[in-house]
Amino acid sequence: LASITTDVWVKLGDDENGGDDSSVTGDEDNPFATIEWAIKMIDPASNPNGKTVINIGAGTFSPTTTQENFPVLMFSNIDLLGRGEANTTLDAQGTDKVIVFEYSTNNTVSELTLQGVCSGDPCGDTYTDANGNGIYDEGEVWDDLNGNGFFDEASDFRYYQGGGVFVHSSNPSFQNMTISGNAAISGGGMYFQSANSKLINVNIEYNDANDAGGIRAVG
Repeated sequence: LASITTDVWVKLGDDENGGDDSSVTGDEDNPFATIEWAIKMIDPASNPNGKTVINIGAGTFSPTTTQENFPVLMFSNIDLLGRGEANTTLDAQGTDKVIVFEYSTNNTVSELTLQGVCSGDPCGDTYTDANGNGIYDEGEVWDDLNGNGFFDEASDFRYYQGGGVFVHSSNPSFQNMTISGNAAISGGGMYFQSANSKLINVNIEYNDANDAGGIRAVG
């Protein structure tokens, strides 16, 4: 694994030259089926361009349609490039966050729609802000009333911060995107902590949270 030093492609299985995670090249004619597998197969540090672009084809990538596992865990020197926010959608279907950045640098995410995260009160989960700080950090008490698996590990604040995007100690850029229909306890659309990010032409709409339905930034 982690041996491909060129840009790669991810496409739907029913697309022309459809995606298959048994591909050994991930090139445009032999694309991967999932973003998760593409990340495992690439070696951005050895790419002559200094980073690797994962080109994502048109369509909806989700647990049911493409067996995509969420969240997409990003590492340094990786870009995600869709075919336009009206054409390429990452839909977590309520399973987890869409994209997570932790201690990651030199990333750009563009031309995508991110959707489908449901956690927190809008989905039936309740919480106790035990220390009263309003940020819902470590040590809170949680009840998973609807049994969807969220908030069972209150020692990890990622479970309830940031629906569509969670950014911690990272500096990703986001361009030409829609982040819609996500929910969390804090930062329904996006959550930033100790982060330095740039947003260009990013449409954040119809997200929900107890605290900051669109964006929450701290630290």
